[in-house]
Amino acid sequence: EKRIDMHGIAVWPGYTATIADRVGGLMLMIDLSFKVIRNQNVLSIFGEKRKAFKDNEQMKNQCLRALIGQTVMTRYNNKNYRIDDIAWDMNPTNTFSFGRNGAEREITFVDYFKEQYDLKIKDVRQPLLINRPKKKAQRQAREDLGQAKVIYLVPELCNATGLTDAMRCDFRVMQELAKTTRVKP
Repeated sequence: EKRIDMHGIAVWPGYTATIADRVGGLMLMIDLSFKVIRNQNVLSIFGEKRKAFKDNEQMKNQCLRALIGQTVMTRYNNKNYRIDDIAWDMNPTNTFSFGRNGAEREITFVDYFKEQYDLKIKDVRQPLLINRPKKKAQRQAREDLGQAKVIYLVPELCNATGLTDAMRCDFRVMQELAKTTRVKP
């Protein structure tokens, strides 16, 4: 992880590997890949929109416009999720079924994250983010864990990924990013 603190981002290097069947035989292609993680959690994005728009409906609409379709990363398990919706009527004090094979119990999101990851949720009034996994991922999740079709995420525990439009337009951000992502062969 390469942190660029002056711009509030971190760059995670990685690679992608592809195997293709060609006329001459199998071909392996390995390419560098980078993920940009912002040091900003989704709850702070809600706060920015709340300050900019005093009207609650306008704030909700702006949050939806800014977040729907965006990818977030949960730092407690380093998984990526696409935000499909925001559950304005839910918060971390809501309960869900946890466990499997008949040993299920109702637990709040606050208690779950405290027990599983030793994380304390500070704002219990924040709405939850909704991720609806693709059909293949849903099938796999049902087989592995018996999970529901919807995943609820706590904004406070989700970091935004990618660059904002303002960052893309800022020459200094792009120059710093290029120093990390442009490598010699």
